[in-house]
Amino acid sequence: MRRNALRFAVALITFILGVALASGWHSLRKSSTVDLPIPDAEGKLEYTSNISSSDADRELVEIYRQYASAQTKHDVAFFERVETEGFILFGRYGRSLTRTEDIELLKGLDPNTNYSQDDLKVQVYGDGAIVTGRMTASFSRGGQNSWPWIDVCVKRNGRWQILSTTQLY
Repeated sequence: MRRNALRFAVALITFILGVALASGWHSLRKSSTVDLPIPDAEGKLEYTSNISSSDADRELVEIYRQYASAQTKHDVAFFERVETEGFILFGRYGRSLTRTEDIELLKGLDPNTNYSQDDLKVQVYGDGAIVTGRMTASFSRGGQNSWPWIDVCVKRNGRWQILSTTQLY
């Protein structure tokens, strides 16, 4: 019981921190913003930034460059690597999932759904970062669903990981 209470407290603090940072991110603008374009006809991506990219920007952009493909392929190892042990996903209607629950949900997704991302923006604050973007699910039977999201990332043991994701419907 105490463990669940601790998890809830950590999730709540992470959510509040994420919302506070997200609401102020436009005014802070101390870090760079990196735009993620759509691949060209040969499938190549070129990243541009309105401010020179730091190593942290490049590392985070690389994680998110791989993210949609990993979700499409149901690549559990990718999510085990990039999500922290205490990861929490805040979804619709106040629903939240732990990393284990998120990965289990991933395994059950339609294997014919293709995921893509756009409008990626990265802001780094030391060993923390706010990453925002839009995910689009394209269904094999036709149609799409698209939603914006905001992630709180942390650098631990020399590598970036996602601490929480809030899907904004």
